[in-house]
Amino acid sequence: MGITLDNSLNTYIFWNGLTLDGFLDVSLGAGFSPNPGDAFDILDWYESLSGSFFSLNLPAGDWDTSSLLTTGVISYLGETPNVPVPEPSTMLLLGSGLIGLAGYGRKKIFK
Repeated sequence: MGITLDNSLNTYIFWNGLTLDGFLDVSLGAGFSPNPGDAFDILDWYESLSGSFFSLNLPAGDWDTSSLLTTGVISYLGETPNVPVPEPSTMLLLGSGLIGLAGYGRKKIFK
């Protein structure tokens, strides 16, 4: 298998068939922050591609890897939004309060 690393683009070029297996770890250069919509061609191959990666370890954020096994490209979609999730204890407190109010109202109606 012939492998060439294009240092200017950090793309691995495989001159013969390529069989994927194992883990893919991707890291960004020091101080580099991608912008949403940036695409990175990290694998190029000639002839055939087979197999897949067991695991992808990508930098923080949302990444589109749908083209990785067809074109060798991954795209940065942006930061993962931090959506607040209610704590179970908050929901328990709210639920018990509603049950208490329903019981109090029921007691008042039937008295």
